[in-house]
Amino acid sequence: ALGVAAAAVTVAVAGGIATLGLLAGNLARRVVGPRSRPLALLAACVGAVVLVAADTLGRTVFGSAEVPAGLLVAVVGAPYFVYLLVTR
Repeated sequence: ALGVAAAAVTVAVAGGIATLGLLAGNLARRVVGPRSRPLALLAACVGAVVLVAADTLGRTVFGSAEVPAGLLVAVVGAPYFVYLLVTR
């Protein structure tokens, strides 16, 4: 419950793209484990790829209506955080 509250406050204050920092770090940790040096580099790369993909999808897929990248990141991030809460 504390993790959900912290994520909710982060999104409310900084917007949907702030969840990308939480999302990228968790995804990178699944790939490289607890090692810190590769984790920081991979988290930065994962965050960049996810943000560029969300921005590209938001500009091209939905026709003339541009969807904000933060909204798409939040749509992907929310189910992933629920999955993390259920499995841990």
